[in-house]
Amino acid sequence: MIKQILTTLIVLFCFNQVEAQNIGFKLVGGANFCQVDGDQMSGFNKLGFRFGIGSFINTDKEDELGFELTYTQKGSRTANDPDNPPPFIVRYNYNYIEAPIYYQKKLKDFGLKFAIAPAYYISARADQGGGFVDDPGLRKFELSGIVGPSYNINDQWSFYMHYQYSLMSIIDLNKSQVPGAAWRRTGVYNHLISAGLNLKFK
Repeated sequence: MIKQILTTLIVLFCFNQVEAQNIGFKLVGGANFCQVDGDQMSGFNKLGFRFGIGSFINTDKEDELGFELTYTQKGSRTANDPDNPPPFIVRYNYNYIEAPIYYQKKLKDFGLKFAIAPAYYISARADQGGGFVDDPGLRKFELSGIVGPSYNINDQWSFYMHYQYSLMSIIDLNKSQVPGAAWRRTGVYNHLISAGLNLKFK
C-alpha cells in the first residue's frame, strides 16, 4: 500500500514538473528539395514532402527542447533540361519515418534549430529508365544532422527552413542500384533543404 502511494506521488510530482515547464505540441508540414550525394547527378531536383507531429518544452528563456515524428520523402532525380535533355530520367525515391530530437534557440521572432534525426526507411525504389524496382541496397537506418532558422509568424504559426545531411552512408555499396557505388569509398548520402510550417498548440 505504501509502495503504491509513493508511486502515485512520484507520478504526480513528475507530471506537475513537466506541466510547469510549459509543454506544447505541434503539427509539422513542408516540402523537401532533395539530392543524393554520390549518385553522379547534381542539383536539388527531387521534390518530396514531410509531415508529422511533435512535442516540445520551453525553457525559462523560451528556447525549445523537442521531438518530432514525421513521414519524409527523400531521393534524387535527373534534371529535366529542355536545352540538353537526358536520354532517360533516373529517379530514386526513398521514404522514411524520421524522429528528429532538437534544440531551438529563440532569437526574438526567430529561432535557430539544431537536431539529430534518426530514421527508418519504409520503401526504397529506383528507376534507371526502365521503370521502378526495389533498391535492396538502402540501409534500414539513417542518422542525419539538421540545422536551420525559423520565423514566428504569430503565437501558433511559424515558418521553418533547414538544411539536412546524412552523417553516414545510406546504402550498402555492394547492393545499391546507384551506378558505380561499389567503387566509391566515401559512400552515398541524403542531402536536402526543407521548408514548411509548424502549427503549435499549448
